[in-house]
Amino acid sequence: MLRRVIVALALVFLALHTAQGDEGTQVIKVNGAYGIVNKGANQGLEVGQVLVVRRRSTEGVLEVGKVKVIRTTANRAAVEQMAGKRGFHLVKGDMLFGLSEVVPPPVLRPPERTTRSGRAARKDPANTRSKMRPISEPRPAPKPERPPTVTRSRSSRILTKPWITVNLGTIVSGGGFSGTSVPSFKFGASYMVPAGHGFNLGLEVNNVLLNTPSLNAQGLGGFNKASSSLLEAYFVAQKFFGRRFFLESGAGIYRPKVRTVSVDGVESSYTSTNFGFFAGSGVVIPTSQYAGFMLRGRLHNYFDSASRHYLGLAAGFRFKMR
Repeated sequence: MLRRVIVALALVFLALHTAQGDEGTQVIKVNGAYGIVNKGANQGLEVGQVLVVRRRSTEGVLEVGKVKVIRTTANRAAVEQMAGKRGFHLVKGDMLFGLSEVVPPPVLRPPERTTRSGRAARKDPANTRSKMRPISEPRPAPKPERPPTVTRSRSSRILTKPWITVNLGTIVSGGGFSGTSVPSFKFGASYMVPAGHGFNLGLEVNNVLLNTPSLNAQGLGGFNKASSSLLEAYFVAQKFFGRRFFLESGAGIYRPKVRTVSVDGVESSYTSTNFGFFAGSGVVIPTSQYAGFMLRGRLHNYFDSASRHYLGLAAGFRFKMR
């Protein structure tokens, strides 16, 4: 009888001791592979102590992993996830239970901030955090996101580069310019910069070589030789409607020059610099996105001793600078 009483008391004492020991420590906060528990040094936790993570399932209470105490305060402690079953991650609410062994804390590296080696990361791929921070250290503020970098492709850069146009043509006489322009040869080039919304702005220079015999038609007879030319230099504005048709206008300097040699060999020349303007239209036949042929006509008017106007016709080739 006494033996049975002793055995019963022993079982009761063992049950009470087990219940007290299995009260467990609860994880109250998790950050990656690290967590904070609701007990500390006052409750008997020590740095380096290993605790077992147990969870309830349909098969009962199972041991799913282990954690190690890495830092303690009076009533709180920080733990680090150790080895566990495949797919094991520490979560808030996990219950931890003690073991008899105590793992000594690392000596070479302070527990406040360590860097995991590549070998350790390969051994424990579930623990993806590479740094450990103290419990009291505030989390760093997130870095402000930079606006996405806009990279311009080569084709978009070429589209914003200037147009170069080389043109050849002739002029058709009219008004006070009649008699000095048939036949004639006109050549020149222009430099146009895209200004957006179909507009191009730029500078153009042309030279017109006029026929010599026609000078006699203006009462300049009695000369053995004669030559004349007309220099055009002006600012141009173009407005494209689509990729082909365009309108244009401009204003600038018109500089006619006449050189004569009389029968007795006396040379004389006449030149003047005058202001004028023009307006016209044209069409572009594109050969690619960056080049094409151009046909255009312009009505010019400049102010000499009298207002002189003429029609200029030209054909050319335009291309983008690379």
